[in-house]
Amino acid sequence: MLIKKAITALCISAVALFGGDFKEGVNYKTLETPLSVEKGTIVKVWSFTCPFCYKYDKAVTQKVISSIPDVNFEVWHLKTKGKYGQQGSNLMAVARARDIASGIKSPLDKKGFLKKMKFTYYKAYHNKKLRWANGEDSYYKAGFKLLGLDKAGFIKELAASGAQKLLKRWDAAYPVAKIQGIPGFVVNGKYLLMTQKIKDRNYMISLIKYLLVK
Repeated sequence: MLIKKAITALCISAVALFGGDFKEGVNYKTLETPLSVEKGTIVKVWSFTCPFCYKYDKAVTQKVISSIPDVNFEVWHLKTKGKYGQQGSNLMAVARARDIASGIKSPLDKKGFLKKMKFTYYKAYHNKKLRWANGEDSYYKAGFKLLGLDKAGFIKELAASGAQKLLKRWDAAYPVAKIQGIPGFVVNGKYLLMTQKIKDRNYMISLIKYLLVK
């Protein structure tokens, strides 16, 4: 109870200090169709092919989320971006489903399969400039190795309810991405941060705290 009161007080302080500077349509946009998530949730819409998503995940995301106590954080991979968008979503869903089943709550946990999978493909695409011209099997190879699976084993895990529920949930990422591109950060399922207005990490933290109690 004391922790929740402290969080509320912290968020209210952010409203008092910065609320007057945040405006609808300038700093954030209210989604016409809200995402189906619990209050106190931040969703990041992303793709392994997105250079800005990679930059955020290297220097911003972890520090921002860790600065906001007791918030739920989810990452929804965009299957419609890039030649292997769907395959990327398949790998990320299997990795995240494994983490959830093993009790790893945060997608930012360095012990989790999802974080390892994200950076495996970020680095392959952006650092090594891989484009997997030999087809789907060549794309999946690194992901299968990380998961310790062959193709048959992967198909089985992908078909399981945990991964399928995530993929279905992530379908709602596309309408968010259409608004201003990615990465897209949505607070409480309703408020999309206008990333072009984000000045620095402290500004982003203050805006999220403001929207969490709006």
